[in-house]
Amino acid sequence: MLASSPSVLLVDLSLRFGGADVRVMQMARALHASGRHYAVATLAGSPVQQRLAAEGLAVRPLPFRRSDPRLGAALFALIRREGFAVVDAHNPQSQYWGLSAARLAGVGACVATVHSHYRDTNSGFFRPRLHEGALRLNSRLGCRFLTVSATVRSYVLSLGVSDERVTLSYNGIEFDDRPVQPAGLRAELGWGEDTRVAAIVARLDPVKGHSFLLRALYRLRDRQPGLRLLVIGDGPEDAALRAEAQRLALGDMVHFTGFRADVPALLAEADLFCLPSKSEGLPYTALEAALRGLPLVMSDIPGLAEFFIHDATAWLVPPGNPEALAEALDRSLRHPEAARALGETARALVRDRFDTRRMVAETLSLYDDEAARGHRL
Repeated sequence: MLASSPSVLLVDLSLRFGGADVRVMQMARALHASGRHYAVATLAGSPVQQRLAAEGLAVRPLPFRRSDPRLGAALFALIRREGFAVVDAHNPQSQYWGLSAARLAGVGACVATVHSHYRDTNSGFFRPRLHEGALRLNSRLGCRFLTVSATVRSYVLSLGVSDERVTLSYNGIEFDDRPVQPAGLRAELGWGEDTRVAAIVARLDPVKGHSFLLRALYRLRDRQPGLRLLVIGDGPEDAALRAEAQRLALGDMVHFTGFRADVPALLAEADLFCLPSKSEGLPYTALEAALRGLPLVMSDIPGLAEFFIHDATAWLVPPGNPEALAEALDRSLRHPEAARALGETARALVRDRFDTRRMVAETLSLYDDEAARGHRL
């Protein structure tokens, strides 16, 4: 270990606020509380920059687009100016620019935190390969990899990264048992007492499976006329999903909230949580919903089945299957006592396994160990 705690730069060049940004916020709070020198490099005006600033955390906004090479030069200058000993990058663009700049600046401790399977979470031909290229570059640069689930760890190993360079540290979530004041959306939308609300919190992207959920809802119009869906989040598929809901004649059965910062208050409006994704690492939204005791209806994919057990802590259905998704939603609504028991079991699981203090301790230990190793080299 170093005689003093090494300074840390977190790099988060995200355009929208998502799960990776939650972990960045948690680490920024922990670093701030520890008293060590730290900062978070973000895109100027991004949601994560605004949230960091609102909490009085150390943020360094960069006034460039993610494709602008000046971003790399700005990060290099920032690292040299403030003397950061550890650089931890949290998404593909951050890992391209941030860790390349860190190596050029002579930083010995470079960490790539990987939140998902890049090949599965990006559509098209070039984008998955481009994003995966960031990890291959990080591997050639000799970076350390931190993964948020065993599923993501296996993915990083499949890229040829040696086992000793990959550390597993599950995401954590703050436990707060205080009642959350609902957002008041039910009353605003005129959803009465007989309404049952399913919620999905995810960026509007094909990998999250919103289209399957809309088609499942279509199948339940007659069987569950009181069912409503809150679609919480924004993203590139916003217009396409709204058009699909209109094509399916779902009418007031679906409400798109757009981006919202008050997710806990919106989840307090819900009776169950749904996440029909095609690929996941370890989604914070599922942890948040489970912590609220909501019954979970989710895809049976490695990033979720690694933690949640079908018929014990969640109802897991084959991904991309609107019929199976509709049956699981129908079952949840027809058997409320079983659904509530499922939600309570999931709550206990999250409280037992996903403590933020554990996550922070593991991450800080990795930073210190990597800084000490880099100092010896």
